[in-house]
Amino acid sequence: MAYAQDPVADLNGYVTLSSGYWKHGLAQSDGAALQFGIDYQHYTGFFAYARATNVDYPQNYDGQSRDVEASAYVGYHNRRGHWSWTASMGRYVYPDTDGYDYGEVSASVGFRDRIFYTASFNDDYYVRGDSALNQEIAVAFPLPGDFEVGGAVGYFSIDGGGPGLNHRERRVS
Repeated sequence: MAYAQDPVADLNGYVTLSSGYWKHGLAQSDGAALQFGIDYQHYTGFFAYARATNVDYPQNYDGQSRDVEASAYVGYHNRRGHWSWTASMGRYVYPDTDGYDYGEVSASVGFRDRIFYTASFNDDYYVRGDSALNQEIAVAFPLPGDFEVGGAVGYFSIDGGGPGLNHRERRVS
C-alpha cells in the first residue's frame, strides 16, 4: 500500500567560511569570507533567503567604507522534465553607509541540472546612477561522495561608460 506524502517546506541555516567572496567576476573581499544565511523553500516553488558576509571595499570619496554586505531575495523556481527555471528579485544592503544599497532582478534557466544560463540586472549600481547587467553560463558535474566540480564564464557590464568585464570561475564543492 502506498501513502501520499504531505507537501513540506524547508527552512535551513548555514555558516560558510571560504577563501574569498566573488560576485559578478569581482572580488568582494581581500581574504577569507564568513557568511551567515537562512534559506526557506516552499514545496510550491516559492523561496526566500537572507544572508550577510564580510566585504572589503576601500573608503570612498565620502569617507564611507563598506565592511558588511547583507542581501535578501524572494523568488520562484520550477522544473519541467529536464528543464528548470528561476526568477527572483533581491536587495543588497551595506549597513552604516548612505546610498550604496541597490536592488537586483535575475532569471535563470537550466538543463538537466548541469548547464545554466543566468542574467541579473539592476538599475542603479553602487550609487552610480548607471544600470548593470551580468550574464553567465555555468556547468556542474557531480562526483562521488556528494562532491561537485563546475565552472562558469560570464560578462558583467555597466552602462554609462562603465567597464565591461569578462569573468571565469572554477568550483569544487
